[in-house]
Amino acid sequence: STNGQSVIPFFQPDKESFLEYDVAKLVHELATPKKPVVGLVSSLPMGVGFDPQTRQMRDPWAIQQQLSQSFDVRDLNPGGIKSIDPDISVLVLVHPKALSDEAQYAIDQFVLRGGHLLVFVDPDAELDSSGADTQDPQAAMFADHSSDLPKLFKAWGIEYDAKTIVLDRARAVAVSIGQGRAPVHHPGIIGLTAVDLNHDDVVTANLESINVSSAGFFGLAKDATTKLVPLMQSSGDATTSPASRLKMLPDPSALLSDFKPTGERYVIAGRVEGKFKSAFPERNEAGHLAESKEDGQIVLVADTDLLADRLWVQVQNFLGQKLMNAFANNGDLVLNTIDNLTGSSALISIRGRATSQRPFTTVEALKRSADDRFRAKEQELQQELQETERKLAQLQSAKTSDQAMILSPEQKSELDNFVKRKAEIRKELRDVRRSLDAEIESLGSRLKFLNIVFVPLLVTLAAIGFALWQVRRRKSA
Repeated sequence: STNGQSVIPFFQPDKESFLEYDVAKLVHELATPKKPVVGLVSSLPMGVGFDPQTRQMRDPWAIQQQLSQSFDVRDLNPGGIKSIDPDISVLVLVHPKALSDEAQYAIDQFVLRGGHLLVFVDPDAELDSSGADTQDPQAAMFADHSSDLPKLFKAWGIEYDAKTIVLDRARAVAVSIGQGRAPVHHPGIIGLTAVDLNHDDVVTANLESINVSSAGFFGLAKDATTKLVPLMQSSGDATTSPASRLKMLPDPSALLSDFKPTGERYVIAGRVEGKFKSAFPERNEAGHLAESKEDGQIVLVADTDLLADRLWVQVQNFLGQKLMNAFANNGDLVLNTIDNLTGSSALISIRGRATSQRPFTTVEALKRSADDRFRAKEQELQQELQETERKLAQLQSAKTSDQAMILSPEQKSELDNFVKRKAEIRKELRDVRRSLDAEIESLGSRLKFLNIVFVPLLVTLAAIGFALWQVRRRKSA
């Protein structure tokens, strides 16, 4: 079907489980040499435009630039959608707010015809400036910045609350709340790690970190005929909260004051699979579909802020060139998802196979335990430093102006005690590292003994025993 040529330059051991997918994708790309067409419907200012606040032209978001490089992106007006062109491979909805029934019906039929859909909704889109007076910051702060597709979600068997966010204490990102003040952990801004991502799905298999902010979550309705496969989940140390709590919040640590984890891992992004039913069963136009003929694919993400530059990339101007330095995999997530959805249904359905790699899980557990002890000692040192600084400040405030530059005996004693304790804690930190090395060496020695001495000895004794049994058997015969 093609006379093109493509090469896999080398095989990566860490992508062994997706070798079948890589080969199938290569064949699919040779058969379809044109750039896939991606339809983009966004109510957020992702592209080039005029910023009324700065009164200057606005640069496009980094993710918008990357999409334009890899795909043929067509911007669709949310208010003018009547139908979806058949040449659009993937339709991307970003923060769909108050879409008309006509637009939702067009999306509905696009999915039922086998079209692939990627949806970003949000309980509190921080970059949504629509419906608010830009001259009144307080009105802009308390405006409704949520998005939802209640009619379509119900038909697809998806449960989603546009007024509720996920708070995650274990994955809370440290943020600055003011000059001269120590950073605090914000449970509403979540830094998902590799353990929170689905490593059996090609979209998230090789990603390490995803940052989200004021994210919602998805669930599956009891009567759903579809299947929800998690792609990104919170940790077990998470709970939910009204999105309104983030409005005018001076200190994010206040969200932890009454924090009660539910123990549930909330699905922040997921893949919906199965046969979809129409959300408009009453329509009877020519060509109307009441149900998809084959299993379809939809990817849902309960956050739009992850698309914003501030959560994943630093863009710098160097000699007139825009340089992007990514510190999280948010952009990779979007590109992987669209790249995956532009393929055929057979290609999308490929999942990771078993791998031949057998990591040293016991050694990794030892390292994690040592890291936990190391961090605990570091926190203890930091707390003692803060306490010493507080005591020194109290002693300093009690001195007269002519004694301000002279250390009092009490201050000298506090400093001496802290320096001594600091040396002790550093020694304990070194001991933690040494004990880790000792445990790993001990484990290695035991494994060497088992492999080099014990197992061969066991085999030798078994062989001698079998030989003696054979001799006795011949004598008795």
